Amino acid sequence: MILQKVKKTIIKHAMIEKGDIIVAAVSGGADSICLLHLMYTLMDELKTQIVVAHFDHGLRPDDDDRETGFVKKLSEKYGLPFVSKKDKGTISRHKGCTEDLARRARYNFLYNVKESFGANKIAMGHNQNDQAETVLMRLLRGSGTSGLSGIPPYRDNLIIRPLIDISRAEIEQYLDQMGLEYITDPSNLDTGYLRNRIRLQLMPLLRQYQQGLEKILAQTACIMRDEDDFLDGIATNWLTRHAIIQEGSTRLPIHTFTDLHPALRKRILRAVIRDVAGNLNGITLHHIERADAIATEKGRPNAQITLPGKVSLRRSYSHLVVTRANRFDRKRADKPFRINGPGKYRSKDFSCDISLSEISRDEIDEHCLFHKDKGHTDNTLIRSEQQSIQTSDVKKAEAFFDADTLSYPLELRFFRSGDRFIPLGMHGHKKIKDLFIDLKIPLSERKTIPILTFNEIPVWICGIRIDDRFKITQATERVLRVTIKRN
Repeated sequence: MILQKVKKTIIKHAMIEKGDIIVAAVSGGADSICLLHLMYTLMDELKTQIVVAHFDHGLRPDDDDRETGFVKKLSEKYGLPFVSKKDKGTISRHKGCTEDLARRARYNFLYNVKESFGANKIAMGHNQNDQAETVLMRLLRGSGTSGLSGIPPYRDNLIIRPLIDISRAEIEQYLDQMGLEYITDPSNLDTGYLRNRIRLQLMPLLRQYQQGLEKILAQTACIMRDEDDFLDGIATNWLTRHAIIQEGSTRLPIHTFTDLHPALRKRILRAVIRDVAGNLNGITLHHIERADAIATEKGRPNAQITLPGKVSLRRSYSHLVVTRANRFDRKRADKPFRINGPGKYRSKDFSCDISLSEISRDEIDEHCLFHKDKGHTDNTLIRSEQQSIQTSDVKKAEAFFDADTLSYPLELRFFRSGDRFIPLGMHGHKKIKDLFIDLKIPLSERKTIPILTFNEIPVWICGIRIDDRFKITQATERVLRVTIKRN
């Protein structure tokens, strides 16, 4: 009997707990009327409460009001709360995919009803035939185990589908036995929709080769779902051990990642992109393969792609870094920030605070180090700096200069092609680009490092290296102390 099969499905997937308030999505069609009657029948046994929710898509003016009235009358008969909403033309006016827009609007409505009633679950009327059609549809579009898993019986501890193991024929037979009326949606016969073409044209053809088609495809979905869960567990364990996860960013060690099987690498990439973006909307196999190529191709220490969802994926020497796409505004930052004298400054364009003060040689604290320059007899006084860094780790930096070698205004700007300076301790010029390469600073981060300049000469690549011409020597009397804090 269908009631026993539904109870078995509910128990198997632990869909319902005692005391749950369940929002039943009821359109008025056969599936949803069957769902409502079964959930109503099981209310006392399962100790649940039911709220009936009906969404009017506004796509069939002649039929929509009739459906709403039908569902409302049935809810009153059962003594259940009833909530409905009519779309005000948003779906019909939009140029996008009508099916997708309608689905999103319907789910948003159901989520709102759930919140209003403090419900725990939302029950949908998807059945075994829907499952089979979904598997075929995704197979035709091209999909892996995740897609071929079909419609999950229980999703996000919220969406439950008690009829997922029940065929459409069983549903219609149950409604007939119980004398339950329902409304047939004429749009279900419109072959302009892919799902309808699969249901009305492809499925009957395939049944000529396999009578138990729906059941077999549903079993396939179940097998794929189990294997998908298993592989997801392996991917999650690897990420737990090896990934460096921060807010909005995940770093994967290249040497460990590339040792994995390609199937596991791609699954990990999907998981990381989903976590960073919040979903996988627009992400295709092509995107995943491009991402995998960046990680595995040799001779490309710096490479980057931007994926749908404003996700940036880049190789940064020993790591693969996935972040939300950089919102760095180069046009605004191309204008230097002018510093007219000692004091404290804040620049929104450069996302930093900078402080300049003139002090005497005697005021330099004991934390500064005497650095013996190669080829020099003078001792140079500087703050100890990291020589090999990830720029994202440099939050605050400080440097000291011979104030007599500088005059105002100074300027703060970002790296420009062709920039050169004389690194501390050297005699000849060096391209700043080459310095970045030597220090293995990621390509994507080079353009965000502030550079302090005087008459267009880089005085300090902030937090990294000062120019030898502005260093402190034994002859220095006045010292310019510069502190920069990156926000």
